[in-house]
Amino acid sequence: MTHFALDRIVQFKEKEVPYLPTDIDFNEYFEDIIGISKPTASAEKIILLASKELKPYILTKPIHGSQKKIEDLENGYLFSVELIINFELENLLLSYGETLKVIEPPSLVDALKKRIEKNLDNYRSFLS
Repeated sequence: MTHFALDRIVQFKEKEVPYLPTDIDFNEYFEDIIGISKPTASAEKIILLASKELKPYILTKPIHGSQKKIEDLENGYLFSVELIINFELENLLLSYGETLKVIEPPSLVDALKKRIEKNLDNYRSFLS
């Protein structure tokens, strides 16, 4: 199975190939990811810390249906989601900027740090 971005299809041709229905439940298939990129990995528990300012937004607009409260802290709101780590999830987490911090897993923390450093390098070289 594969997926294609509709806005990037330049041309298609009709083929005389019979349609073979699938028994895949797509609601279930996409349940443990953000977006549509599904790596061959398992869902992981991701622990996040939202700032006090972000907390009301996160509570009313959860990142994902698996979102669970861990603890209210003096410096923010600790919660978790259970997801497969993919590019769309990384983009979503980075979109919260300084108001959201990934606590675990270390692999995701490192991946986001590298992306932030590359982003900073883009601006450093631009200003130099």
